[in-house]
Amino acid sequence: MTGTQISDMTLVAFDDAPDEATAPWIVAASAGGFSEGSNYRTRLVEPIRERPTSTVLAADDGATLIGSDDGAAGSLWTTVAGFITYLSASAGSAIVGFLQAGTGAVARTTQAKLRDHVDAFDFIPVALQAGIIAGSNTDDLSGYLQAALNTGRIVQLPCIGLMWIASPLLVPAGGGIVGGGPRSIIKAKANFGDVPLIRNANDDPATMGARDYGLTFLNFKVDGNKAANSTGTEFSHCIHLLAVDGAVFDVWTVDPKGDGVLISYSRAFDESSSHPEIGCRGIHGYIRSETAARQGVAITCCEAFDLSIFAYRASLLGFDIEPDSATSYVRNGIVRLVALECGQAGSGTRGGCAISGTDSPGTGVADVRDIDVTLEVDDCLGSAGFLWRDASLTVRGSIRNQTGQGVYGFESNVGASRVVLDLDINTTTSVGFLSRATSVTLNGSVRVKSAGEIGVQIENAVGGVLQVWVDGAIAGAGLYLSNTDNMTFPNAVIAGANNSGVELVSTSSGNRFPGLSSTGSAFGWGFLEASGCNNNQATDARISGNNLGTASLQGAASIVTLEQVFGKATFDPGSLATGASTAVQTMTVTGAAVGYPAGATFSNNLAGVRLTSWASAADTLSYYFTNDVGANPTDLSSGTVKGFVTPTIIA
Repeated sequence: MTGTQISDMTLVAFDDAPDEATAPWIVAASAGGFSEGSNYRTRLVEPIRERPTSTVLAADDGATLIGSDDGAAGSLWTTVAGFITYLSASAGSAIVGFLQAGTGAVARTTQAKLRDHVDAFDFIPVALQAGIIAGSNTDDLSGYLQAALNTGRIVQLPCIGLMWIASPLLVPAGGGIVGGGPRSIIKAKANFGDVPLIRNANDDPATMGARDYGLTFLNFKVDGNKAANSTGTEFSHCIHLLAVDGAVFDVWTVDPKGDGVLISYSRAFDESSSHPEIGCRGIHGYIRSETAARQGVAITCCEAFDLSIFAYRASLLGFDIEPDSATSYVRNGIVRLVALECGQAGSGTRGGCAISGTDSPGTGVADVRDIDVTLEVDDCLGSAGFLWRDASLTVRGSIRNQTGQGVYGFESNVGASRVVLDLDINTTTSVGFLSRATSVTLNGSVRVKSAGEIGVQIENAVGGVLQVWVDGAIAGAGLYLSNTDNMTFPNAVIAGANNSGVELVSTSSGNRFPGLSSTGSAFGWGFLEASGCNNNQATDARISGNNLGTASLQGAASIVTLEQVFGKATFDPGSLATGASTAVQTMTVTGAAVGYPAGATFSNNLAGVRLTSWASAADTLSYYFTNDVGANPTDLSSGTVKGFVTPTIIA
């Protein structure tokens, strides 16, 4: 064929070929177009040849027909103008090929390649897109965004864009939302109500296997617009996961009329059914939450989670674990929390962080265990910087400038907690560390500085090894135990308590304080045990500078032994016949008192001579030598007598 080539033409249109019998063989195209199911892609790349019986219409006006000879049928025909129009239309990408670089790559169409990802602007009218980017558009975009999510793919938001929604976005299994940073914003329109802005699609799976899975929420901000949500009470969360198996977060939530993020169990939003035993699993990532009307992040049913959380000015708690059903669970989780100025409003439980196995005493205990929390809580209001009840957990970190208790373990009277601590608590207006949890075992270390009341207060504990350091208890004891048994406080340091350094009440028994240091009590004892307490021991203790004295033991079988005090003197026993003794000698041992255990040693070989010593008066040790079994006589040369006294108070 001679004449115009495809590369020389400028306009395109497609049409089906005429019947083989039609003459001339090449004819002008009709307006009908062609069928996408035909094999035009193959034929358009074949050489364009002249049939023996055909007539070529040579022209450069875009209406010239081009065709490929397929033998007998000759079924594909188009104009150049039609071809270009088709490529630029929505179906054009289906005929353009794509091959990834690399050995073994599989050929695909451009359409298939581009559909690997979904952009929000693929579904939002072009007329609205400039306003979204400029932040001036106020149209409800929830329908468009939901259509994008319904593809089941991850939806890409514009890097800069404000998208208003008037109804929740439901994310199906395998889907998600990815933005371009903090200026990719999804925001609730006024009066959004008591529904979350974003949640997973299947809210009430009846089995573990039916849960939504593999959700993605990355690099965008969700604005709950709580000031304009007068129809909402406290359940309009920014993001709510209900029984999701696997999700990854890197999001920023602000101003929800509820929680920033809530992670919970299977429950229909119309309350028609629920499965509190079917929760979330495998939730990971980073969540920044600001000014939530409730919690920054809350979990009611989840396992195997790993979250980093920054919570700022949440009205109730920066982070909360609190199942509302005894059949729910929160277990095997790691949380790194920074909570600033949380607990701003409301009543009841407020502060930096709470972990609880039940939402109210006596209602049954959920399985809350193996939770590892690293926290930094600053300038929070409310009940406490950190609270726990009926849970087994490890918590470490710092709590500073807390209004209320620094740490508070609830009195629930159900369940038993196992708590491992490594906490610094600095400047509270109340008790630095308070545990009233029934049957709790406490292990680890707690350091309290400048408590507004008692430094460390433990009630109802049943064991554990806890290192305690208290510097300043403005209106109470440094370490206060009530109804607490069988705990060990190695090398506890208590200084500057208003009342007694250590105080035991209400049958606290079997507790041990090896290496205790208790000094500087303004109006109390270094160690005070009330009547009814038994078998408590403080050994090798350093107790001094307390207003009322060293120790007062009013229980039974208890003992306080202080660090030994020492003295020495030079003495020559001379020659001693068998059975003879020297005169009684004395030396000064500061801290000695009548009745304290005492002893002495001699710098030379005693050669069968006995050295006897005792605390004979305040700050005085008496001693003498007797030749019981030595030679007759035995002559000992001059040497040094060293005396020691163990100040001891026995109940």
